[in-house]
Amino acid sequence: METAARLTSRHRRANFYFQQAGTGHEQEVGDGGEGRFDRAGRQREADDAATARNRGSIMSKLVDLSQEIYQGMPVYMGHLKTAIWQTHTHEETATKFEGGMSYACNALVMSDHGPTHVDSISHFDPRPDAPAVDQMALDLFYGESLCLDVSHIQPHAYITRQDVERALAGHGLEIRSGDIVLFYTGTWDKYHDTLQYTTQYPGLDEGAAQLLADKKVKNFGVDSPSPDNPISKTYPTHMMSRRYRIPHYENLANLKQVAGKRFQFAAFPLKIRGGYGSPVRAVAIVDE
Repeated sequence: METAARLTSRHRRANFYFQQAGTGHEQEVGDGGEGRFDRAGRQREADDAATARNRGSIMSKLVDLSQEIYQGMPVYMGHLKTAIWQTHTHEETATKFEGGMSYACNALVMSDHGPTHVDSISHFDPRPDAPAVDQMALDLFYGESLCLDVSHIQPHAYITRQDVERALAGHGLEIRSGDIVLFYTGTWDKYHDTLQYTTQYPGLDEGAAQLLADKKVKNFGVDSPSPDNPISKTYPTHMMSRRYRIPHYENLANLKQVAGKRFQFAAFPLKIRGGYGSPVRAVAIVDE
């Protein structure tokens, strides 16, 4: 079953109920940051949700837009490869406790640009005042979003300003100031888990990149290793991001599920001191 969420319009705080695939139980997220419910509280929330549904509240679902992190995953050419190993097992740690307590842990070594991630401004801007990922405003990573289907553009071809405008017209959408714009290229769908993923994708040309700046987007992203064409030597999209200090996401996934739609998007970075980027868990909140 696909991950699903209900948003109740009566609640001023965000309470999400979603069914996880194959688990047969509901998980609750939110509650003003507390994240804890007693049995009576759960019943009250269920009653409130039912009341809101009866009054015509909006039904929404959560769509996971993140790639898996695993050893051997394909990464942008030249970046550090991902390594994961177990440091503690339940069998080893059980000897330190009584009453059945034990724990297990892994260690991870990876690039801050390895999996689904966001680039900090300092990643592509060498000026001393360019903010690192821990210095960037959190509202850059959450907000109104739309996804444009440009999956007909072939690898090593350029996504032009006209392509973006045609996609907007075809979807009946517009880019508003402060939007987060995602591009569904189909790269992850076709090539994930293969080395082709790192080389076989299109990229925005200078005109398409400038359109994003002209529309005053606050962030954008692609389901490929880079918004720039892998055959480019000048990387016009990264250079636009430098000029206007607009961050972007790379290595998104499942964008086919949100192509042609407007939705809420959230993908927050880890608070890495001085980080040039950070892995994120990207999620779309889509009204149905």
